[in-house]
Amino acid sequence: MRTASVRQTPLLERVHFGRPMAQVVCEEMERRSRRRAFVLASGTLVRTTDVIDRLKDRLGERLVHLHTGVSQHSPNNEIIEIAELIRQHGADTLVSVGGGSVVDTTKIARIAVGSGAQDRDALRALRGIMGEDGVRRSPEYEVADIPMIAVATTLSAAEFSDMAGSNDPQLRMKDIYKNPRLVPEVIVLDPVVAQHTPNDVWAIAGARAMDHAVETVCSKLTDHYSNGLALHTVRLLRDALPQSVEDAGNLDARLRCLQAAWLAGDHTYAGIGMGASHGIGYVIGSGYNVWHGHTSAILLPAVMRFNEPETEYGQGLIAEAMGAPGGEAADLVYDLFRKMGLPSRLSDVGVVPDDFDRIADTAINAGVCRNNPRKITSRDHVLEILRMVA
Repeated sequence: MRTASVRQTPLLERVHFGRPMAQVVCEEMERRSRRRAFVLASGTLVRTTDVIDRLKDRLGERLVHLHTGVSQHSPNNEIIEIAELIRQHGADTLVSVGGGSVVDTTKIARIAVGSGAQDRDALRALRGIMGEDGVRRSPEYEVADIPMIAVATTLSAAEFSDMAGSNDPQLRMKDIYKNPRLVPEVIVLDPVVAQHTPNDVWAIAGARAMDHAVETVCSKLTDHYSNGLALHTVRLLRDALPQSVEDAGNLDARLRCLQAAWLAGDHTYAGIGMGASHGIGYVIGSGYNVWHGHTSAILLPAVMRFNEPETEYGQGLIAEAMGAPGGEAADLVYDLFRKMGLPSRLSDVGVVPDDFDRIADTAINAGVCRNNPRKITSRDHVLEILRMVA
C-alpha cells in the first residue's frame, strides 16, 4: 500500500442525486447562462421511454441537436463525426444521458473539438501510454471549454473518471485518454431515469463497478482513502445490486447502486490504475465486441484467484465487506455475479480457446496489465487466467 503520493482533485463541481434529471439540466444551464445544448442519449431510452422527450420539452429552443445510437465501446470514427456536429451546431453545453459508451464518447469528443483532431490518426496521437512503472502518461492537448452534464443510467462510473476509452476498429484495440478536464462539471444520479435501464444491462454495469472496487483494494498502488471508498462500494453493491435487479422499481436500491458507482469512480482519481481483469477485459471487449461488464463478471473471480498469493490481505478485507469474514473473496464475488445470471465462461460470450493466443499476445503488451499486483511477465500468465474461464 502506498504511503506517499499526490491525489489529483477532479474538476467536478456538483453531483445531484435523487433529483429530476430534466430539471437539473435546465437549472445548470441557467446557472451558467448557456443556451445551446447538444444531447447525446441512449437509443434505448429514446425508443422505449419518455425520458428524453421530457428533457426535450424542458429544454425547448435550447436544444440544438439530439444524437442517439452511440455504438458500444465508442468507436473512434463515430467520435470524430460527433465532434464535427458539435462544432457545426455551436454547442455551449454537452449533455450525456446513458451508460459508459455514451459518456466516454462525449468526453473524447471534447478532446477532438478542443485539440482540433479531425481524423482517427490525429485523435489516437493523444491517447495515453502506460509506462513500465504502471503510470499512464498523456501528451499535452486542449479539451474543449464546453461544460458537460452527465446523467448516469448504468453503474459504469465512467462519468466520475478522468479517463475515457474508445475503440479503434482497425486495430481492435481500446485507446485510453486521461485528462483532469475529462471529468464532467455536473453529474446527475436520478433513479427515476435509471429504473428504465434493462435489468441485464444494470447487472452488467454493476459487475464493472465491483471490478473497479476489487482491483483498487488489491492494487499495490492503493491507499487508505481509496480503500475506504472501494470497500464501501462492495458493501453497497452486495445488497443493493441484487435487490435492484430483482425489482427495477425499487428506487432506493437503484439510488444506493448509483451512489456505490460514485464511490467506485471517485477513487480512480488517485491514479491507482486497474489490474489484469481490466487489462485482459479491454482486449476482449474491444476485439470481440463483448460488454466490459461481461468481461468483469467472467474474469474478475479468476484474476482474484490468480492474484491471491500477492493480495491475501486485500481479499480478506473484501470478504469482510461481502459479509463473510474469513471467506474466499473470489467465491463470494463469483456467487454474487451468478445470482444475477451473469456469464461465467468466455464461451458464454462467444470467445473460444482458438482466440486465446491472440488475446494473450495483445494483453501482455497492454499497459493496464503491467499494474497487476501479481506480475504478469509472460503470455503464459494471461493464458493461465483465460483457461480458468474457458
